Amino acid sequence: MSTPELTERSRQLINTIAEAVALEAAGGTWKQKHAAAIVGYSPSFLRSSDCPKGLEQGEGIKGRHIIVYIPAEVRAWKAKRFIRMGT
Repeated sequence: MSTPELTERSRQLINTIAEAVALEAAGGTWKQKHAAAIVGYSPSFLRSSDCPKGLEQGEGIKGRHIIVYIPAEVRAWKAKRFIRMGT
């Protein structure tokens, strides 16, 4: 039996998760795409949720600050949310 080919979306997700793991190992912060890939939620859900976010200096979209996620806080939030859901 052969292994099915990965779709482009699957490759992107694998690359995003690999980037997130490398950033976390280096003590860095995540952008929204990294946090969403790790916790398994859509970026729009994560953005509107109570997931802890931080602001980083810089020029984001439309001149706004850049929103970042601290890996340990995101993982703790996901664990607490998982317990609250009863699963």
